Amino acid sequence: MPINNILANEVFTVRIYKRLEGQEWANSYEVQATDNSSDPTISIGNLRNWLVGLERSIHLTDVFFDRITISTYQPDSQPYDPTRFTSFPIFEQGQRARSGDALSLAICLFVRREPGFGRAGKLLYRGALQEADVSGYRSGLLTASVNSLQNAINTAWSARPQFWRLVMASGTPTPQDVREVLNLRVSALTVVKKLDNRYFDRAP
Repeated sequence: MPINNILANEVFTVRIYKRLEGQEWANSYEVQATDNSSDPTISIGNLRNWLVGLERSIHLTDVFFDRITISTYQPDSQPYDPTRFTSFPIFEQGQRARSGDALSLAICLFVRREPGFGRAGKLLYRGALQEADVSGYRSGLLTASVNSLQNAINTAWSARPQFWRLVMASGTPTPQDVREVLNLRVSALTVVKKLDNRYFDRAP
């Protein structure tokens, strides 16, 4: 279904694009509508504000948020259909204050997506960590940093719109396996990903 006619249980893909030091990357999410929408514009706007707010709360102030795209699960380019895709400029920065040098963009914050059953998923965030957050050879997060980041996520999570749920979806061209994400959990482990890693692929 097109994005201007949202029906219950329909799955959408959301990407949030960011920039820092000449690098550009995106994080992706799958979300599912919990009901038919009587006003898709408001529903999409609430989703946009929630996910951008969540991400800004855990990214350092150096990170520039460029735009967010929301599209139907089936790519809009096969064939192209403008009603299956929408994009909004953000032009905001992260909200996490820096007290020292930032870590390399290759060192990512690792957040688990915890479903009600099955394996947990992962979210990896560049531009969220600074030297004061870590210790040791493997750059493990300090307990205080885990707690601070988890508190920021919990605050954002509690404000999620009732019309939407975060899910993990797989299958092509339509989602065959959809599991609701019940919690986002910050890991004390960091993950190293090269700057050109496909996980952060910017292609819509």
